[in-house]
Amino acid sequence: CLYMTWGLLPNVMNPFGVNSDFTAHNEWVVFVHYLSKYLDWFDTLFIILRKRRAQLSFLHVYHHSTISMVWGFLVFTGNGNGTATYGAWVNSVTHVIMYSHYLWTSFGLRNPFKKLVTTWQITQFWSCLLHAVVVLCFETVYPATVAWLQVLYQITMVYLFTFKLHYVPSWVPEYPEEKKKA
Repeated sequence: CLYMTWGLLPNVMNPFGVNSDFTAHNEWVVFVHYLSKYLDWFDTLFIILRKRRAQLSFLHVYHHSTISMVWGFLVFTGNGNGTATYGAWVNSVTHVIMYSHYLWTSFGLRNPFKKLVTTWQITQFWSCLLHAVVVLCFETVYPATVAWLQVLYQITMVYLFTFKLHYVPSWVPEYPEEKKKA
């Protein structure tokens, strides 16, 4: 994630990359970002294997089930470049923050910034929604249909992350040790 964060560092004067040129470098880094979405499935796998039902939200499953398809669509239609690099960049920054948090807490340490991690995640989705709207209004290089896809997807992410964060699907079984704790 750090590689993608650095590789896609936005231009300060045009952070959303509106009307930016498509480059081989950005295409490569976005492709690596796309591949990393499959690694994100390990989050889900570890949560299931560790029987951490409370960590398994509908949002988590939905996001990991759909985001690789979204990035795959962008990459394989030739649109994983230009202004799309903003989404890959901000998501990479988010993953650097999240995995730093996971590393910190894996040592048994309490992260005093835990709420800020969640706040950053929500901010990421809102910024991507804003990005999509800006692209719809001002972009002349990137296809508007792809921007609409981003608008719709980000609306679902903002809604789920902001309002449904702790929903766990009923089909996920409760484990006996969790019932005892409750």
